[in-house]
Amino acid sequence: MDLSDDAKKVLKLAQGASSSSVQALSNAIIQLDSLPVSPDLHGLFWKQLQDALEQNKLFSRHLDGLASYFQVTRSPQALLVLFERDPESLPLLLRLLSISPVITQRLVSDPEALELIRITKGQPVAYEALMNDLSGECRNVTDESHLRGIVARFKNREIIRIAFGQWFGDVSIEGTYRQLAILESTIIENTSRFVLDRVSERLGVPMHSSGRAARHMILAFDGHGGHAQGYDTLLRPMILAETNGRTNSSRIVSN
Repeated sequence: MDLSDDAKKVLKLAQGASSSSVQALSNAIIQLDSLPVSPDLHGLFWKQLQDALEQNKLFSRHLDGLASYFQVTRSPQALLVLFERDPESLPLLLRLLSISPVITQRLVSDPEALELIRITKGQPVAYEALMNDLSGECRNVTDESHLRGIVARFKNREIIRIAFGQWFGDVSIEGTYRQLAILESTIIENTSRFVLDRVSERLGVPMHSSGRAARHMILAFDGHGGHAQGYDTLLRPMILAETNGRTNSSRIVSN
């Protein structure tokens, strides 16, 4: 396939800095040169990409990730309009893709996560704000499969945000651990509410023998403690609950 002159310029610029094979780099450029977009926006995109590579040649190593991102985005044309309106969005996307192959995979699996990074720049988010965001998304959920999808997408986007903050947002390692712990706490709180609400609909609310609602607590740790989690940490939950009592429905069961 014959490349456009703009694509040839970017390919020549990238070849000296990319660690990708010549074939992989060529394939990425071909995909980017074949985008179904208007010629004026395409030309502007190549100019912006060339400027970005001249400022940071390491971005050349992630053009395959950029091509993959364009393949899954809903509208390449809309994405180029965004780059035109906000020239910082393309360098930001390239920085995201440069973090790690895992983050690239996460971003490609949910391309709309880019908007969260544009808004937050990876800065820490308070527990209350995350709770409000996730509880709002879960408000009208009616089944577990729907809940799993919402939680998985939410967690994926927030992990991308946290990783960007660690690499490019000057967030300390302690702050990163804290954000990961807050994220897990948010997910555990919302999913446990969902489960308790659904069980209570069938069996009633667990009540203490004294007449008040029974209390429960969920603890979740990995091998290094609650505030020293990695991005792929698997937590081991433990539930502490007041078992002295029974539910308040016609179908009474013990706590």
